[in-house]
Amino acid sequence: MSNEKFNDNENDGIVEKIVDELMNEKMIDNPFDFLFRSSSNHLPKASHEVLELPGIFEQKLNSSIFSFTGRSLEADYIEKVLPDNEKLFNPAIIILDHMSYRLDSDKIDSSFEYKFSKIMNSKKLCYLFIVTNIKYNEDVLIKMSHYDHFSIRVILIDEEKIQKMLSMLTSKDYIKYKFTDKDLIRFVYCLIFSKKTFAKDIIKKLIDLFMSIENITHDYQLYLHFALKTMIKKQFTDKKEIRRLLTMITKRMNPESIDEMPSINYEEKIAELNTEKNIMDSIIVKKELELFESKNELIEKDIELAKKDKALFDSNNIIAEKDKALVESNNVIAEKDKALDEKDDEIKKLKQHIELLENGSS
Repeated sequence: MSNEKFNDNENDGIVEKIVDELMNEKMIDNPFDFLFRSSSNHLPKASHEVLELPGIFEQKLNSSIFSFTGRSLEADYIEKVLPDNEKLFNPAIIILDHMSYRLDSDKIDSSFEYKFSKIMNSKKLCYLFIVTNIKYNEDVLIKMSHYDHFSIRVILIDEEKIQKMLSMLTSKDYIKYKFTDKDLIRFVYCLIFSKKTFAKDIIKKLIDLFMSIENITHDYQLYLHFALKTMIKKQFTDKKEIRRLLTMITKRMNPESIDEMPSINYEEKIAELNTEKNIMDSIIVKKELELFESKNELIEKDIELAKKDKALFDSNNIIAEKDKALVESNNVIAEKDKALDEKDDEIKKLKQHIELLENGSS
């Protein structure tokens, strides 16, 4: 792409108009979560590698599910992985939830419910990771839940990790080397996981980096501009400072981007994509509900058949008992018949004896 950027004097009117629009834009809800979702779902393999998740990335999965309690649930990100024979020895599913606030028992239970449901639906091992900049004791998180025997793993992105990612970004020569997928993920993670105490300093360093990147695709430059704009408006309060920083990053944009920026609102464009995704997710959830209902019907039929089988089994037992009684009765009759036959034999012998006696006396 072209390395040309806006001249400080040329197109100042256009830049000013764009900055005016950016200043007046409505702030998106929960920008931290929004940026985590959009970057991770757009670049799943890079996210997997930057977060050092277990296994070998295979594919991103649909994050909406119909839970065993009847609720529709959604995770921030979910992927299928293959064994790497180091951390993971079987195919599995990894569930990621980004948390920018302190967890409570309701949220933990909701995450576990999602995990249970995914295990039931997929019949695969599932690992639940919470990605956050807040330090937790994993045992405490498990004890906060009403569910037993299910682990939760915390990926902590603290100041030390942010500084490490920032160092990796700033030490690279972006004239010689291209700005990669993993560079973008690190850039965004530095923005969203920086705590309030040092967020402004990190943002300014990332702006300096943004101003120096030459070998970057058009789409990635637009996305970084959007991410920086979002966090500048979130973390800074002085309007003059906000305008100054927005003007800096907008002037850095390549001229080919200028035609898109006044006419396309990032939130609207992403909202359109999310709407399409939500429609697809709704269809999937509906199908899962239909499948769930079908399974329930089958279960009910199985229960009915089981009841009939039990009734038949009980009936067979009664018949068997009657057969046994009949056999026993027949045995008794047979014994009596045998006894009668023996009596008949005795009577016959007695008659023969009497006849002999009578014949002898005559």
